[in-house]
Amino acid sequence: MIGDAVTKIDGATAPPLTIGGGTVWNASAMDVLRVDGGILYQEEDTVAAELHVAGTVYYQSTGTAAEVHIYGGGTVDCTKDLRDRIFTETHMYAGASFKDPHNTVTHTADIDLHGCGLSDVNIDWGKHFTVARTAI
Repeated sequence: MIGDAVTKIDGATAPPLTIGGGTVWNASAMDVLRVDGGILYQEEDTVAAELHVAGTVYYQSTGTAAEVHIYGGGTVDCTKDLRDRIFTETHMYAGASFKDPHNTVTHTADIDLHGCGLSDVNIDWGKHFTVARTAI
């Protein structure tokens, strides 16, 4: 468990963190958070300025994720917490998965698909959503 009091010497957000495996619970704000493997539980109201996911992230924070990159084999799962949160930019690559069936995430920009189409990613927005024709 990374506690909420972890910061840089100047009192700002914690330095970049890379997780290669295992299970980590994070309650600290991070500049850059990389999950190359394993499982991360992003907790409380923490902020991840950049979140790079090739493993699994259970996003249980109400904090804003400014830039989210979900790579092939990576999953961002927002099913375990029903509180609202914001993802400013979301980038998905072939084989990526995003789960938000309860519509808890507000995307302030369009989700960008890089080098792939909708059939190459898994997006679970539940049963009730609207897609504008201009978005297709």
